[in-house]
Amino acid sequence: MGRDRNASDGVDVVQGTGAFGYGGYQEGVGYEDARARAEAERAEREKWARWEAEDEERESRKAEKKAEKKAEDRAKKEKSRARRWQKYDEAWARLDADSGASSEPLRYADVPWPPKMKELLDREAGGASATDRERKLAYHRCVKRWHPDKFLARFRARLRADDAERVVERVEAVAKSLTIAYAASAS
Repeated sequence: MGRDRNASDGVDVVQGTGAFGYGGYQEGVGYEDARARAEAERAEREKWARWEAEDEERESRKAEKKAEKKAEDRAKKEKSRARRWQKYDEAWARLDADSGASSEPLRYADVPWPPKMKELLDREAGGASATDRERKLAYHRCVKRWHPDKFLARFRARLRADDAERVVERVEAVAKSLTIAYAASAS
């Protein structure tokens, strides 16, 4: 494994360097050619590494933007949910205020239905971390409003005839949902 000087062109030739030497698998490759090829390969590796780093940076920014968007969407959804519950409370306050004085017919759309029946008990109890006693009291408050017999005793005279059956079905569904939620929390 030595260097020979090629008499014809005066270039050093690397002999027998094998797979890891200047010439790789080629015999008789000039030192300058091997060095130029090694430099080109290094430059190519650096270019690929730079591209890969740029891709990783781009993916990282994309993931950050996605996480920010998801947080914004979650905040908007929570704000929307809070608005729906606020409208629900306000509508019930109006209905309670009008219940004795008004004789205006009550339509299905006039009844303030809970935005999410599954969340009604938790919300009335003060959240998922409510104590058993708080949940029990909230259940009783909700049943006073949503039990079909109680609801009909209070609003039957005002229900429009064409909406009455639909209103009763929905009231029964809300009451059943409350009972299921209470039973699940008690166990």
